[in-house]
Amino acid sequence: MEFLRSRKSAVVTLSLLLMIGLVIFLVVNILNKPVNARIITTAAPTNPQAVLGPQPVSITTAYATFSYPNSMHPMADPPSVTAPTLASYNYIKADILTWHLAINFTHLVAPNLSDDSSYLIRKDNPSEFTPSTITYGNNTFTVMTDNAGDGFGEAAFILHGDTDAIISLTGNDAAGTSGLDTAFQLVLKSWQWN
Repeated sequence: MEFLRSRKSAVVTLSLLLMIGLVIFLVVNILNKPVNARIITTAAPTNPQAVLGPQPVSITTAYATFSYPNSMHPMADPPSVTAPTLASYNYIKADILTWHLAINFTHLVAPNLSDDSSYLIRKDNPSEFTPSTITYGNNTFTVMTDNAGDGFGEAAFILHGDTDAIISLTGNDAAGTSGLDTAFQLVLKSWQWN
């Protein structure tokens, strides 16, 4: 009788060990299976219309006329304007880092960019900002490129008598900065003083 009990106990123990081994085998097998996944990529827009929209928006102010991409919208709560700023126009587009187009008109004491503190801050920090000039038609812009920021950051300065305009665009896009550059160039190319 005792022989049967010990044999029964051995069979039960062996069965439990086999079941535990089978469970471990199945778990290891499931964990080692390849995972089914798919890669989703976003292609960069191949034409400027994808960035600018079907028709850029044209704005006429008391100081200048310019266009901006219709994929951007006026900012709901723009920053308040204080002297020496005469007027400010702000447009945004949601993205990785929201696009922010700001156009500010400033009254200067003398018709010289050196009287604009925003320009001087950039000029006095050459390790952070790289200067260049761009001419479209009769307009020559002094452009400061932000080398320290994430994504795209450029500000263009242009004088008209004792008024200067600062056109700045910042942002980041999954497809790179070419769309932002296209938008920035659109504003500069369309610029006309009133």
